Amino acid sequence: MTAVLDAPIMPDAPVLDEVRAMLAHSDDTPLAERHARGEKLSDPTALCCAVARSAVEAFHGIRPVHQLTQWLAPHILESLSARAHVRSTMNDASQGGKKPVRVVRARVERVSPIAAEATVVIADGPRVRAVALRVEEHRGRWRAVDLLIG
Repeated sequence: MTAVLDAPIMPDAPVLDEVRAMLAHSDDTPLAERHARGEKLSDPTALCCAVARSAVEAFHGIRPVHQLTQWLAPHILESLSARAHVRSTMNDASQGGKKPVRVVRARVERVSPIAAEATVVIADGPRVRAVALRVEEHRGRWRAVDLLIG
């Protein structure tokens, strides 16, 4: 038996208050004003390495793709999710379990105050992969807007 609700489901008042508080503390100050005050984004190297490693792990099904939501632009997340799904449906006898994934080397270049491009070399079990990504400022923090796993 399926119940049908005619009225919209509304969250409790404490939940709404919590969401309003989070929105009130979000920094929607224009980027130019933040730069004028001397605020700068942190070094993106650690984030680029973490995103590259996590993306390869998601590709192999070791990590859920949704864990990358805060670091990836929606179109990148959708593409990675589709690629991971195709990979999971393949019957790959050579995969044989979870492979260790580690960062071998990374090179990150700031191309502007709000953008950086990185190449990360990943040891993927017996294989070595190159991951290229571009990160840009989004609401005061870095977010990957382009990702290519070789």
